[in-house]
Amino acid sequence: MVKQVKSDDLNNFKLDNMSKRIRCVVDTNKDENGNDLMFGYPLQKIYDELCKDGYLFAYIMHDKDCDDKGVIKRQHLHLVLECPTRRRVSYYIKHLALIFGVARDQVSVEISNNFDWDIQYLIHKNNPDKYQYMPSDIVTNMSATELDERLMTVVHKEITAKGIFDIVKSCKTKSMVIFRLGLGNANIYKSIIDTFVRDGWLGYDLKSDDAKSFVLERNAYKEGDL
Repeated sequence: MVKQVKSDDLNNFKLDNMSKRIRCVVDTNKDENGNDLMFGYPLQKIYDELCKDGYLFAYIMHDKDCDDKGVIKRQHLHLVLECPTRRRVSYYIKHLALIFGVARDQVSVEISNNFDWDIQYLIHKNNPDKYQYMPSDIVTNMSATELDERLMTVVHKEITAKGIFDIVKSCKTKSMVIFRLGLGNANIYKSIIDTFVRDGWLGYDLKSDDAKSFVLERNAYKEGDL
C-alpha cells in the first residue's frame, strides 16, 4: 500500500515511526457528568511503572490551559520520555494507555526531535502567550541537576517537518541543506533530512523532469516507512 505525502500535513507527519524519545499528551478520564477523574491509576503507581520499564521521563499536569476563546481546556498530562530502545509510535500509544489506565484514543504521541525543547514546553517556557507553569510542578526521575540544565538550555524554536521538507526541495546538495539549517539544527534533525534525501526530494523544485517528479510524488512514502 502506498501512502501519499500531503505537504499541508507535514507538521504532524511521522517521518520515522520508531524512536527512543517521544512527547506525549494523555487526556484524563471523565465521569458521566463530564467531570475530570484523572487516570485509571494513582499518579504514584504510574510513576513507579514508568520507572520499572526503564524510561527516563518528566511529566506535568496542565489544568490551566485555555483555548482561543479563553475557555479552560480539558485537564491533561504532558509527558516527555526516553526509552532504552527504539520503539514504534504504536507501541508507545498501547503501552502508555495501559500504564495510565485510559483508552488509546486518549493518548497522542509524537517523536521528539528536540528533547530539551519538549521538556521546556512542560512549563511553556518558550510560549509566553500561554499559562506559565512552575518547574516545581514537573514530576521526573531525572536528577534535579539534569532537569535544571535542560530547562536552562538555550534552544531555538522547533523547526517543523514542513520547513525542512521545503528546504530540501529547494537545495541542490545536502551540504546546502545543512548550511541553510545551521550545523546544530542539521544534527538535531539528521534523521528527517536523511529520510527526505533518501526518498528523492533533494532539489525536487529545481527538476524539470515532470515524469520523474510525478512518480516521486505518487510513491513518496511506503506504508512501512511511516
